[in-house]
Amino acid sequence: MADWTDIPRLTKALPGCVRSGLQKNPDGSVDLYFAPAAPEGKESNWIPTVDRGRFEVLMRFYGPEKTLFDKTWRLEDIEKSDGEGGR
Repeated sequence: MADWTDIPRLTKALPGCVRSGLQKNPDGSVDLYFAPAAPEGKESNWIPTVDRGRFEVLMRFYGPEKTLFDKTWRLEDIEKSDGEGGR
């Protein structure tokens, strides 16, 4: 199983629960970019991955609100990007 030590150029583990400065979309949503290198201008929303294929995503929710439990909130699917910050 891969872990943070498998990601070159990553100097320390990134605590997912301590993300500040995320760029938000006009509707308040947030786009996250999973890639070996940060897309230009999207560094604050970048999550590093290895550049040799597949990876796994695990989401943890700290202090979730009622909408998570009553299932009216849903996590959108991860979409493959064109590599230029678009979809």
